[in-house]
Amino acid sequence: MVRLHDVTKRMKLVGFVILFLLLAFIHTAPIFAQNVTTSTISGSSAASTYGNSVTFTTTVTDSASGGTTPSGMVTFKDGTTDIGTATLSSTAPTVAVVSASTAPLIPSDMKVTCTLIDCPVVKWGYYTYWAFSYMDNRDSMGIVAFDASGSIVKQWEKTGSRYLSKITIDSSARTITFWGQDDATIVVEWASLENANASASFTISSLAVGTHSITAVFLGDDTHTGSTSSGFIHNVNAISSSISLISSNTTATYGDSVTFSAKVSAPSGGTPSGLITFKDGSQTLGTSLLSNGIATISSSALSPGSHLITAEYAGDTIFLSSVSSAVPLQMNLRSNANLSDLTLQGISLNPTFQTGVFSYAATVSNTVYAINVLTSLEDSTADVKVNSHTGTLLSNGQISTPIDLTVGTNAIHIIVTAQNGVAQTSYTVVVTRAGSDNTELNALTISGGVLNPTFSSGILAYTSTVSNSVYSVTVTPTASGSDSKVKVNGIDVSQGQASSSIHLDVGSNLITVEVTAQDGVNKRTYSILVMRSSGERLGVTQAFLKISSMYDSNHDGKFDADDVREILLQIEPLFIK
Repeated sequence: MVRLHDVTKRMKLVGFVILFLLLAFIHTAPIFAQNVTTSTISGSSAASTYGNSVTFTTTVTDSASGGTTPSGMVTFKDGTTDIGTATLSSTAPTVAVVSASTAPLIPSDMKVTCTLIDCPVVKWGYYTYWAFSYMDNRDSMGIVAFDASGSIVKQWEKTGSRYLSKITIDSSARTITFWGQDDATIVVEWASLENANASASFTISSLAVGTHSITAVFLGDDTHTGSTSSGFIHNVNAISSSISLISSNTTATYGDSVTFSAKVSAPSGGTPSGLITFKDGSQTLGTSLLSNGIATISSSALSPGSHLITAEYAGDTIFLSSVSSAVPLQMNLRSNANLSDLTLQGISLNPTFQTGVFSYAATVSNTVYAINVLTSLEDSTADVKVNSHTGTLLSNGQISTPIDLTVGTNAIHIIVTAQNGVAQTSYTVVVTRAGSDNTELNALTISGGVLNPTFSSGILAYTSTVSNSVYSVTVTPTASGSDSKVKVNGIDVSQGQASSSIHLDVGSNLITVEVTAQDGVNKRTYSILVMRSSGERLGVTQAFLKISSMYDSNHDGKFDADDVREILLQIEPLFIK
């Protein structure tokens, strides 16, 4: 029994081995020879109009080393719905020009060296091929293949040229030529780029209005696995429409019935359907459904005044919405364009407001930077603008409009326009804002010396002592008021700038700094008494020799009475006992 059992087990084992070998023999080719494919999809446009054709193209790529060109059918889908099929055919590389700044991740030993701002690249199926130069400037180019995500797929070093300038393709010879410095070239056969891909295109014009996600499904062939592209988003837009509007009247009396008729048409033909909304400005007058492309409404509730009537078509599943041009309508509008009151908040008008008086004046101090103009209308349907600004309606019926003021005269123009849009009344208020009375300095410095006491805007008189070797100084004043004017010894000085050079005699020298306020009236004078020391003492004989030799003692480039005076002041006094 034991032997029979062992024999049975062995027979089963042999049977399993024979079955496995048969299955392996039958299925060896398809199991181990299929290469993985990648599918991409593009469209002739990202959007189209309903009824127009759009073409979708898929590229199926075998990215394996030594891969072969995929073949067979591709099914195009709109979401989960099949919309058509197409047969794959092999593709050819093309040259595209892109900005050098868009280069993807470059290998560390390479660099972009296009001789133009834009770089030529090769587009082929799923890959984009860039030609880079090497960092060591050797006579080679690195041909790098990137996939759609910018990742490096393959790369080759090709010798014979560097510094890419252009790329040309010879379809008959199936070669690509990379041109570089001094027109040196590198010629590469298509096959060496190991890009096995095929494409298929499908054209359709029956997509519904809306957004579609189109995919391409390759089921595979004997040597390739199937693959599905990501979705290509395509928007189908509705057909444009236009709407015209006519009115039974162009002018009417308040309470009269006016009839409006709207007609909707489409440039590509067809009859739109749906709802028309008639509007007076932004207010809805009523709605009406289209019948044979026409809708009509009548109204007797239009208020007096100017109206702009429009008709808005809401659109339907095929046609886009549209809005008509405005049709004007005059409904016996009022012509009152007068103010009933005019005031400046907190400011007195001269004269006070009176009907029939159209010009006024007011005066404010320098500290008033803005005022509120308060207007009241005799007819609340009129419109008022102050210096072209529309104010805010207050609870008491007044209209408040803020106006900024500058120093000097400010003309405020008030225009009241009646409801009829024709009658207008103009009022003018001239507001005079006083200038600043600030006469202070923020800072005061002197070259070659220091002020005593230390500068303070409230202290007007200063002294400064300099050595005999200092023949001139400059004074730099900075006024508190940006529009104040400053003079140093009667000469204008720019804010915060040094004055012209001021000559110093031996002894005392008075320098004045006059500040005139923005108002041109108020003034303040600062003074600096500069004491220049006499320096070395001279005997009478020494002084006589200096004068005889025409010594330029003040170093102003000439000998004159000022030099004699300086020399005489240096003579040692004689004391008689």
